[in-house]
Amino acid sequence: MPLSDVAWAIQDMNDRAGHLTLCRNYYEGRHRPVLPAGKTLNRLLRELLEDLTDNLCDDVVNEPTDRLTIAGWDAPNRPELAQAAAELWGENRGDARSPKVHRDMWMAGDGFAIVQENAQGRPRMFVQQPEQLAVRYSTDQPDVIECAAKAWKAGSRWRINVYLADPSHPEGPAALERYASKGTSPTGGLPSVKAFQLVTEEEGYGLPAEELPAFPVFHFPADEVGRYGRSALTPVIPLQDVLNKSIGDMVVTMEDTAMPQRYAIGVQVEYDPETGLEINPFTGPSGKAKVWRTGSEKAQFGQFAQADLSGFLEVQDRWRAEIGRKGYLPAHSVNPTTSLPPSGVSLLVADGRQVKRVKNAQTIVGQTWRELMAQMLTMAGHACTADDLEIVWGPAETRDEQALVDTLTAKVALGLPKLQALIEMGYDPDDAAEWTAQAQAQAELDAANAVDAMGGRLSPVPLTPGGILPPPASPPAGAAEPATP
Repeated sequence: MPLSDVAWAIQDMNDRAGHLTLCRNYYEGRHRPVLPAGKTLNRLLRELLEDLTDNLCDDVVNEPTDRLTIAGWDAPNRPELAQAAAELWGENRGDARSPKVHRDMWMAGDGFAIVQENAQGRPRMFVQQPEQLAVRYSTDQPDVIECAAKAWKAGSRWRINVYLADPSHPEGPAALERYASKGTSPTGGLPSVKAFQLVTEEEGYGLPAEELPAFPVFHFPADEVGRYGRSALTPVIPLQDVLNKSIGDMVVTMEDTAMPQRYAIGVQVEYDPETGLEINPFTGPSGKAKVWRTGSEKAQFGQFAQADLSGFLEVQDRWRAEIGRKGYLPAHSVNPTTSLPPSGVSLLVADGRQVKRVKNAQTIVGQTWRELMAQMLTMAGHACTADDLEIVWGPAETRDEQALVDTLTAKVALGLPKLQALIEMGYDPDDAAEWTAQAQAQAELDAANAVDAMGGRLSPVPLTPGGILPPPASPPAGAAEPATP
């Protein structure tokens, strides 16, 4: 039954819709409000807390996205392909569109792109929203897509395109079936399968079925092959909620006790005749503080201590660090006030987990990108396979170590002290000073052990335990000074 694939697509998209919406909302800073329990808050404070967040979810997604960049294309055995690939990549604005695929991959767990001819007959890459796509992999060949679907709303009606591949010939022809809903959806979401039917040519959607030269849907799952990926935000969202709650609790505490609270005991206060409530004895009609005095010997005046909010700040730093650990963020990026930004080699160490993760993603998504580019090249008249192409990836590190070494080498040649160069490399100043002293001592030792033709010194000169040359021996008393050559 043709509609069976439509029923699968609707069910698949509905099952994933809730989690995808949650991930997108948290990435964009629309978090679930976490209000203190059992507190009666005024309207302004409640509105503030509903919007108050310290969003780290966008950092968890943007950090690997910014590192996973395609710098160019190469084809070692077919140079003409490299030029054609570069032209197609520029024509399709790959530098601007590929980050969207990678961002969706980390945020939602899956990125998607569809390749088809544009109005001019040229191959075109269309980046898709993950909420609008569904893919089903073959059970016999788990890494081959056998069916994909795209759903979107066109005016008041829903459209679904179903792409069918032959798993036994994944690079061969594919079929496209077009469906449209008969009417509008009362809930605004995807209607049931009963509402869909094959479109007709008269409806202006083209042919209801079409044969395609190759399967056009490309799936980029995060850290996965042959299935939907896992969003980088999945382990982070609960931690983000706890961080937001800690911030909300701190704000409520600030509202209640951050300012000194005064008290008066044993005095007669006045009552507001209109409301019947006690009048604050410390505030006059104009809102300014006033001085009270009383003849009662039992009266007492004083103030409570201000609230200490440092405990909240420490707790928030701990939750930020935990979010950084689960989100592969270096410590200095989530707690800038308590951790100084590293540099040089220490920065490479701090970025190590993220760098390894991004390089692993290069391997996984790189194969899909090569297949996508090979299909576009074939459509453009350059028949090839993914094995003919190589991707030139941008550096996964935030700092190019080799470029830094080359720069500092040039500076040393111009007169920069080696000690300063080591410090700029990111090494600890004390370690750099020790290494410089050792190098200097070794250089002096090598010079002292060299054959001195003038003095005839051939025996090696040992170093003292501190790495310093021993002082020259003093001649015995009364001995003649050696003649100067």
